[in-house]
Amino acid sequence: MSASKSCNLRSQKKLDLTRYSLAGIGDSDSNSSSNSAGVIVKDKINGHVYHQISSRVLYIHTDCSGVVYHAHYLMYFEMARAAIMRTCGHPYAKVEESGIYCPIIDTSLSYLRPLKYDQLFFIHIRPAALERATMRFDYVISDEDQNIYCRGHTTHCTVNRQFRPIQVDISFKEIYEKFSLS
Repeated sequence: MSASKSCNLRSQKKLDLTRYSLAGIGDSDSNSSSNSAGVIVKDKINGHVYHQISSRVLYIHTDCSGVVYHAHYLMYFEMARAAIMRTCGHPYAKVEESGIYCPIIDTSLSYLRPLKYDQLFFIHIRPAALERATMRFDYVISDEDQNIYCRGHTTHCTVNRQFRPIQVDISFKEIYEKFSLS
């Protein structure tokens, strides 16, 4: 990615999303208002394809100023990761049963505006980078009008039960291939 495109992605304040279809990732019956399974969307501005879920800010997630406490954004990221894994047919529970764990080794968040109590928001996740024993997911949190509230990433190392790094499992590689590292 060129430096100018990277800069544009960081400075992008709004998304321009349309429904999108990826082979092998079903969202054919995702017109439910809960959006719990997620939908696939593509940002017409930067071309990235995301898995999107929605949620609403709970009172317990806010601090005394009435906005989401900063650490809860990482929980929202985890909700999106679990959803994309389930949607792609590889729920984390099954992955862990096979002896593969994916601890976070790096994270970064940029807060652009605060989410407030009872606000509907959308969490967008895309597989962004894949190496021998690590994988990176990028996230964008937006509102109904596609204004960006937060963006960030998590990098995970795949490890065995003894917490020794191992090669990224084929199930993760399939997900990255489906999203074509867009």
